[in-house]
Amino acid sequence: MSTAPTIDLLECMVARAHIGLPRAAVAQLIEYDLAPLPSPAQYVGGLGVHDGRVVVSVALTPALGQQARTTRGVLLTVPGATSWCVEVSSVGGFVPAELGDDGEPDSDRPRWLRRARLRSGKAVIAVDVDAMVTWLTEGGSRGR
Repeated sequence: MSTAPTIDLLECMVARAHIGLPRAAVAQLIEYDLAPLPSPAQYVGGLGVHDGRVVVSVALTPALGQQARTTRGVLLTVPGATSWCVEVSSVGGFVPAELGDDGEPDSDRPRWLRRARLRSGKAVIAVDVDAMVTWLTEGGSRGR
């Protein structure tokens, strides 16, 4: 029997990567126009507008170029004045997953991207939304 924490994740695809967003952080799937920033922080795809609010768009893959585009994302329920959205290619359903480690100190990935395993055995990257927002609002420090 495993002692790893279990969490319900919204299974998503980002390019060819399988990611999971915690059920508690998911508001809705939206499509929005995205304006690039001249010198964005790592993982920031640009700014969009949804329901009259500015949305910071988090891109987990390298930017698709510095041009305006329409994208799809999962709007997150994050406290505060800023709205956050994670860009996705497609969305599946909610699935239980066991969380793994939070990254090695010498890993290239930030600690808010955690390994997880679905009951089917498929490996995904679980996004720790609160840690991601903190990391990005504090200038992308590694926070180790």
